Amino acid sequence: MAYDKQKVYQSAQDAILKNNLITIKEVVAFIAPATSTFYELFPADSEEMEALKRLLEINKIQEKVKLRNRFMESDTPALALAAFKLLCDDDERKALSMSQTEVVVNQIPKILIPGEPTDN
Repeated sequence: MAYDKQKVYQSAQDAILKNNLITIKEVVAFIAPATSTFYELFPADSEEMEALKRLLEINKIQEKVKLRNRFMESDTPALALAAFKLLCDDDERKALSMSQTEVVVNQIPKILIPGEPTDN
C-alpha cells in the first residue's frame, strides 16, 4: 500500500500533539504504517524526522515538569524524596543513599605473560 508522505507526516504531528506522545514507537502505533514504512518515508536524518523528534522532546519536557511539580507538592514521603533526589547535589545524594559504592582506579595496569612469575 502506498502512503502519501505529507498525510502521514501531518497525522504524525497531530498524534504527537493530541496524545502527548513521547516516542517514535508510539507515533507509529497511532498512525498505522509499519515501522519500516515510517522510516522509509522519514529517514533518521530527514527534516521531517527532526521536526517530529522536536515535538516529542517538548512533550517529554512538559511531562517531566508536571511530574516534578507533583512530586514537590505531594505530602507523600516517597514523592517528596524523589523530588529532593532530582534537585540535590552529589554530596546530598550520597548522604541519602542507603548503600554506597566508591570505585577508585589508581592502579597501573600490568601485562601478565603466561608462564612468567607474578609479583603479587
